[in-house]
Amino acid sequence: MRPLLPPRDAALRLLAVLGAVIALIGIGLDLLPSASPSALFRNALHLLEALHLSYLNPREALDAQRDYAPDGHWSSAGHQKIAGLLEQCLRAFFARGDFVDCA
Repeated sequence: MRPLLPPRDAALRLLAVLGAVIALIGIGLDLLPSASPSALFRNALHLLEALHLSYLNPREALDAQRDYAPDGHWSSAGHQKIAGLLEQCLRAFFARGDFVDCA
């Protein structure tokens, strides 16, 4: 019997096999377009790219003026925009079977 994978590795393998799109959320300054993302956020991007997993990067999708609250959290408009993008990804997945256009 093979040893069990650590939960993180098992989850990543499952995502790679099943296919998934991930919306990166980030924390605090990771979200503000005027600030540099943290090392943790950058590492998450590198990991997703290395595993060839599709993801939505909120820093690229959201407008700094409309989609963020002053404290760096997503505004209602920002949440709606990300939800709309995820909906498009899911519709594309059910139509074509992949998340190619979601990254």
